[in-house]
Amino acid sequence: MMKSMNQAARTVVAPPVSAARRWLLPLALLVGQTVQATPSQAVSDVMALFRQTPLVAIGEAHGLNELHAFLRTLIADPAFGRTVQDIVVEFGNAKYQAVADAFVLDQRVVTLAELRQVWRNTTQSAYNTWDAPIYEQFFRAVRTANQRRPAHQAPLRVLLGDPPIDWNVVRSMQDYAAFTDRDGFYAETVLKGVLAHRHRALLLTGISHVLRSGPVTLRRSGTAAERIEAGRPGSLTVLMPYLGFPHALDQTSARLLALGSPRLLPTKTSRLGQLRAAEVFAGPPEAPLGMEDQFSEQSLAQVIDRLLLLYDPATFTRSQTDPALYKDPLYAAELRRRKRIFGIENDPRFGMAALLKPEPLRWYR
Repeated sequence: MMKSMNQAARTVVAPPVSAARRWLLPLALLVGQTVQATPSQAVSDVMALFRQTPLVAIGEAHGLNELHAFLRTLIADPAFGRTVQDIVVEFGNAKYQAVADAFVLDQRVVTLAELRQVWRNTTQSAYNTWDAPIYEQFFRAVRTANQRRPAHQAPLRVLLGDPPIDWNVVRSMQDYAAFTDRDGFYAETVLKGVLAHRHRALLLTGISHVLRSGPVTLRRSGTAAERIEAGRPGSLTVLMPYLGFPHALDQTSARLLALGSPRLLPTKTSRLGQLRAAEVFAGPPEAPLGMEDQFSEQSLAQVIDRLLLLYDPATFTRSQTDPALYKDPLYAAELRRRKRIFGIENDPRFGMAALLKPEPLRWYR
């Protein structure tokens, strides 16, 4: 069972570390001492970043329960509501912005069928429908936070950052092509929907989209983060959750976990930032990120500003989608049609058969 983010502070005992390898440990952490950390400390650390930049981006590891538990804790904190006006998400089709506003901002009654359109009809729906429970929980968490806000305080708005595709008129990849610049649309949403109004915002989108120095596949056009920075230099702080390192960095991983969690670790002012991005983005063998070939010689500090240390990645769990959702004949037929457009209808990873199989509980595959 996933441990609650609201549980009492976890206790971690640091393993013996040689003097030459104490570069990552704070002075308070001596060999054998006990370190305590709580989600509230990480929340305070994130809120402090909003005093430096109006935008804080967190790379969203898709389906990760522990990350979304932290996000819900962050959003529920009163300081977040006093400081932040907007949250911009990848997992929502901008065509349905009015639906999201009605549910989150206006507190109106919105049926589940209406609300599901937001995350089920994104440009990525042929591959990922965002039907995992954490995505519905996210919208409900923001709605609840708005209900609890003082009357004088403006409510949080969720801006949907995926292009406004209308699947009713998409019949081919040629039709789909008009909606492929997802990073560009997300960046424009932030520049025009947030910064133009002098707002602060939490940005949630896949890890590759928030990197300061993009992977090879996005090098030509630029990541969403790069485009935001081009439009408003110095406006963004980039966080990436710690998802585990390859075995070559086992000693570094052990030192990170010895620090206690959750907490933020800077990359610009520590040797952590000197690690090669290619090594970090290889990921652990149990859950490879598969991005090691996407970087040349960039350091970790060149691509992210902070590492968000949650808990030991070996304990991470997946938000499991209920396969029964795909037994709805109308929904299944439409998903099959979209997959056929992409040529993945019978793909063992993305075809309909894959959707009907129970997902593993562990986030590590």
